[in-house]
Amino acid sequence: GAVEVARRAVRRLAGLPPKVAVAMATFDPDLARLDAQIASIRAQTLADWSLVVSDESTRVDAREALARHAEADPRIRLVRGPRRGFLGNFERALRHLDPRAPYVALADQDDVWDPLKLDRLLPELETTGAPLAYADMRIVDAEGKAIGGDADHRFFSWRRPHGHTVRELLLTNTVSGTALLARHEVLRRALPIPHAADAFHDQWIALVAATMGEIRFVDEALQDYVQHGGNVIGHDSAHAAAASARLAVRR
Repeated sequence: GAVEVARRAVRRLAGLPPKVAVAMATFDPDLARLDAQIASIRAQTLADWSLVVSDESTRVDAREALARHAEADPRIRLVRGPRRGFLGNFERALRHLDPRAPYVALADQDDVWDPLKLDRLLPELETTGAPLAYADMRIVDAEGKAIGGDADHRFFSWRRPHGHTVRELLLTNTVSGTALLARHEVLRRALPIPHAADAFHDQWIALVAATMGEIRFVDEALQDYVQHGGNVIGHDSAHAAAASARLAVRR
């Protein structure tokens, strides 16, 4: 007879590091959206990954749901700590990633990844030597429907990536954390993340990456960026911030 061997299980049992280490920060997530996000990560065609979830949930059902996900897949690790807020929670997740993993990714608690996301982003780093790559995102509502009825409504529908130099990224950031894949060396240089009042972890990581080489953009929507009342930073507010930055430059 034939025995199918799960390569990721062999690597894990042999103590080998994952190809991609993924960090997720959670706080009282909507359980249906959380389940969909974790299911989309588990469905990646590149299965050689690990996921660290840093949880600060106060709801018992959320804590129990995350524990079930960790029990269901040995690639998922759950860590908890005192309340640090959005930025501090993500930093905790990043610090718990396997330091041997050559690549790192970030995941929000309420988006949905395309199955090919990691497989499409990884060659941008492996073939070019770039420190970081990121992709476009479909903008959908809480039910997963395209905003405005446009099936191909993307984050960059009306605005293109403005550039990836340090100067440009200081003005406004187009590198969304949930859409990026980076070399682990970028993370080593990026930690600790500055905790300024208006600081965002993804902008800081992009700035660090820009000092190391060319940032790559994949002009494909490789995930659903879900818009709902609980978004910390949403599509509309991100575009409003970009518009304000453009006005400031003109002045």
